[in-house]
Amino acid sequence: MRKIVVLAIIIVEIVTVAAVMPMTVQAARLHGACDSGDYGKEDCDLVKHNEIDNTHSTISTPIGWAFWLLIMISVIMVVIGGFKYVTSQGNQQQLKSAKDTILYAIVGLVVAISARAIVQLVVDSLYG
Repeated sequence: MRKIVVLAIIIVEIVTVAAVMPMTVQAARLHGACDSGDYGKEDCDLVKHNEIDNTHSTISTPIGWAFWLLIMISVIMVVIGGFKYVTSQGNQQQLKSAKDTILYAIVGLVVAISARAIVQLVVDSLYG
């Protein structure tokens, strides 16, 4: 079980880094150059102002990805706990392990939802 948890943590870390790394590309903006007239109109027509071009979405997008990733992991852990519960065959140690897995998955789900609510509250209060 410990190996599975360690493997799950490593996978979450890799996915998180892979999801956040592309966000650094947003530092290279062309909108300012187009607004100042440094480029011709035909070059600036290729650059469209979009939702990704603001701080609010730069903060909210990776947090949203992490939130849904945590939700998926919690659901998977509940399923694993349920499977362990069904296959425990009356063994008290396996039964306790299954109940703990389900409990920790639900606690993780509650923490993820609470964290998302707090972050959303802060972002909305800062950026309206």
